[in-house]
Formats: sequence, C-alpha cells, structure tokens
Amino acid sequence: MKIVLSGYRGLIGSALERMLKDENYEVIHLSRTDLYDHEGTALMKLLEGATAAIHLAGAPILRRWTTRNRKEMYDSRIITTRNLTNAIKALPATARPKIFISASAIGIYEAGLTHTESSTRYAGHFAAQLTREWEASSEALPKEVRRLIYRVGLVLDRKATLIRMLTLPFRLFAGGPVGNGKQPFPFIHLEDVTGAILWGIQNPDAQGIYNLTAPEQISNKDFSSAFGKSLNRPSWFPVPVFLLKLLYGQAARLIFESPAVIPDRLLKEGYRFRFPDIGSALKAVTG
Repeated sequence: MKIVLSGYRGLIGSALERMLKDENYEVIHLSRTDLYDHEGTALMKLLEGATAAIHLAGAPILRRWTTRNRKEMYDSRIITTRNLTNAIKALPATARPKIFISASAIGIYEAGLTHTESSTRYAGHFAAQLTREWEASSEALPKEVRRLIYRVGLVLDRKATLIRMLTLPFRLFAGGPVGNGKQPFPFIHLEDVTGAILWGIQNPDAQGIYNLTAPEQISNKDFSSAFGKSLNRPSWFPVPVFLLKLLYGQAARLIFESPAVIPDRLLKEGYRFRFPDIGSALKAVTG
C-alpha cells in the first residue's frame, strides 16, 4: 500500500516514515517542488493509486511574524494544501487516495480556556487565523476521500526543538517555567503523534478533526518541575516574558499564552496513548 508524504525531513515526518515502513507501507516523498506544482500534473502522478496522502510540510511558526515570514508560512500551508486538494479532485474517482491527512495546530484555540474538538472559541492572532484557513483549504476534497485533521500539541522527543532548547539551561541550573508558569502545557510524545496518525489510517471510521495532545492536563510550571526532576536539576529560574517578546515578537504569545486541550475524540474512539502523562513521556525522552 502506497503512502504519499510531505514534510518527510521534519521531526514528525521522519518518525512517521519509519513507522509506516515497519508496517510494510511504501512511502513516496512529496518534495517542495511537487507541492508547488500549480498545474498539478506531477502531483497527480504521485497521488494516483495511493492509500493515503499525508501533508505535514509547513514553515516554522515560532519566529517573528514579519511580512516575508507570514507569506512563507501562508504559502507553505494554504497554497500547498490547495494544490494537493485540486490534484486529488482532478484524478478519476478510482485513482484518488482513499485518505487525506493534514497536520494542524492547537494554536487555533483561544488561550485560557479548555477545548475539545467541538470548541469554536478560536484565538484572534495571526497563527490562529492561518490555522483556520489551513484547515479550510482541504474542505473541497471529494466526499469519498476520508479527511483527517490533527491539531498537534507541543511535541516531546529527544530531538524535538523544545527539548533541545531547554536541556542546556536546565543542566546549568538555569531552567524554570515561562513567566508565572500557570498557563496550560498541552504536550504530546512523538510516538503518540505517529501512533495516532497510523491509527487514523487503519481505522475506517476515523475522520474529521482530532486534538493530538496527551490526556493529562498540566501547567507550564508542572512541566518545568517534571523536566528538572528528570534531569536531576531544580526548576526555579523563570524565563521572563519580556525576553521572549524581544526574541519572537508577537509570536511569543504562543509560548506564554496557551489553551488547555483535551484529546476527547481519540479517547472516545479507542486510541490508546503510549505516554498519557508527563512522567512517562519525559522518562522516554530523558531516560
């Protein structure tokens, strides 16, 4: 069975490819050139006869939202998703992928509230508006193509940017929460990201939007304390909010403001988390 995959060089994409190959799927890469094939000819050839098309590509969000960066973020999500959608629609019904899976982000949700997939309380900043349009850009897919959208939380893995950024300060006894640490910390272990995607491929009833975060609800302070303990270090040195604003501008809101997110549909529909709590997740990351 053939899986067509974009974002295969990224943290999630590379891990997912390994898992899919272990499950005996053939993985075909979608390059940047392929994704910007506005005529769709190359895309159609790659997509023809695939079991699933998985779209994980997208320029980083956590950086200054300059005009140039916004355009790159927009094009890498909305334009590429539209191109994929149009290419799938142009294929004969019998040759279309049976499943379309796209990454999304929990940054769509309004901070300070608790959200399940039924929530429509969305944030008003650029990243949330971008995410809403990103999700909408695949709505025109034919009805017979099963469409899954995964709103991914903060991914934990040895190679994850978040963990690599935090490890040195904590080892130097300079780690701690962001600001007052009271904001939610909706995390997910990388193996549950790839596991939920595989579950979605193999579960014929799975479709629509899924929150991809661990069941346990913790704060940033809880995470910092647990991360410090996993490294045998204290977590008493808070990261000043003003410093994040200097580094990232408006995008810093994604760090010091966050929603609480519950993976309601995955829990109800039978996905079994490998790392449902922060203790087990960090043990796998730092152990």
